Amino acid sequence: AVIIVICYLGPDGEHHWSKHYPFCGGTFQSPIDIQTQLLRFDPTLRPIELQNYNLSANEQLTLGNNGHSIQLSLPRRMYLSSLPHRYTAAQLHFHWGSEHLPVGSEHTVNGRQFAAEMHMVLFNSDKYPNISVAADKSDGLAVLGVLIEVGEFNPAFAQFLKYINGIKYKDQRVQVPAFNIRSLLPVLLDEYYRYDGSLTTPPCYPSVLWTVFKNPVTISLKQFLALATAIYSSHQQESAPVAMNSNYRKPQYTDNRVVLCSFQGGEYGATLLPHYYHSTTTVLLEYYHSATTAIPQHYYSTTTAIPQYYHGTTTVLVQYYNSTTTVLVLPQY
Repeated sequence: AVIIVICYLGPDGEHHWSKHYPFCGGTFQSPIDIQTQLLRFDPTLRPIELQNYNLSANEQLTLGNNGHSIQLSLPRRMYLSSLPHRYTAAQLHFHWGSEHLPVGSEHTVNGRQFAAEMHMVLFNSDKYPNISVAADKSDGLAVLGVLIEVGEFNPAFAQFLKYINGIKYKDQRVQVPAFNIRSLLPVLLDEYYRYDGSLTTPPCYPSVLWTVFKNPVTISLKQFLALATAIYSSHQQESAPVAMNSNYRKPQYTDNRVVLCSFQGGEYGATLLPHYYHSTTTVLLEYYHSATTAIPQHYYSTTTAIPQYYHGTTTVLVQYYNSTTTVLVLPQY
């Protein structure tokens, strides 16, 4: 096997990857900045369906430190059934920021970077016998990307983070009891962005069908700091331990790639929404969440706030308008 040493900064950092790994300087690279005004809604994109992901605690998974991330092995009976081919699970791993700069997701949305990102890596088992053979094929891999924010404590992440001290150093591994892998993913698996891209680490093969979920999951600050401060990318015997943090690749050129979205309204994202109004009565149509399409709103005063609306989770939308024009400003979220 080829030994790949991955550094993000310094003389061997990501800007120099292409010297040894030419694909890293090529096309169809990942991650990207997902710009909502450039999205295209695709009604054929079905909700993501994972099979056999509720694993028994009697089963053991391997949690390891590979020197550039922490990685959890996944059993081959887990697969995705909602893509053109069957994609069988191989592993999941993480990218994160640092204690002082808690932004470390690889994908960004309208320029916004999240605290961390989880990647569940699967391979096309209809066509290839294992992930090694599939890795450099154009239809070889699929990755589910989950954006992670610092917020509420996440019991699902605790299932493996509590073993993290056993993998502080490079090449250490521990066995952890299996659990319901579905619990690491967002509640809604029907809202996502989809595009053709690459591995985000060398050799950067452009072989990945990416699915990045729209809705982030949260972990607590303490859980984030466990990732950002407890792990080293150096071996235990090395005299000067190298902390493992900010292990994310910067966004790559989109290069005319079309990014699809599975939900309506995604195209308007954090930009101005179209408005339909006459004089004193304003009607917002085709509103953000596809389940709630038409919200008639009547305004008689000069300014109104729509309190706490927007998919139940975040943000307040503020209405700015005068008698003749209406602009809805969506805060960057």
